[in-house]
Amino acid sequence: MHAGQNPSLRPRLPEIVADVYGSARAMAERDTGIDESTFPVSCPWSPGEILSESFLPEHD
Repeated sequence: MHAGQNPSLRPRLPEIVADVYGSARAMAERDTGIDESTFPVSCPWSPGEILSESFLPEHD
């Protein structure tokens, strides 16, 4: 999904992120072998951060 091409989806972005993030946690566990409980329960980034082309998550 590209919000720039689908502006009508922008208001639904928080809901979409929440729905997709749960699946992403399970995929990360499968792909990395790291237990799913290691990953945050909810997405740690805001919809604005996700849409920002210049956003880079902080690295520990």
